[in-house]
Amino acid sequence: MLQKALLRPASSGYTTLPPQNQQQHAAEHAQTTPHSFTGVLVALKNGHYALVKGHGPKGRPMGHMLDHTRNAKKYAEKVVKVTGKLNMSNNTVHVTSIKRT
Repeated sequence: MLQKALLRPASSGYTTLPPQNQQQHAAEHAQTTPHSFTGVLVALKNGHYALVKGHGPKGRPMGHMLDHTRNAKKYAEKVVKVTGKLNMSNNTVHVTSIKRT
């Protein structure tokens, strides 16, 4: 199983603003607008869940932590689509729905 320390943030994909404003705008936009994220839902040792979207150059998992684990258990180790608001300050998705893809 993955540990939270091994999970790396996935790329946000925002590239339209000048560099000095890009990070601030991305954080504000991600925290107020629901987005969909697809990946494998993984149970962590601490009882939380993470959405793994891929692996980085050194083979470490990349993705997001999930704040809502009530319904996550039945989707563990499955490819899912998670909808929610991304809090970029702690790389956590505030989940509104989870669906199997």
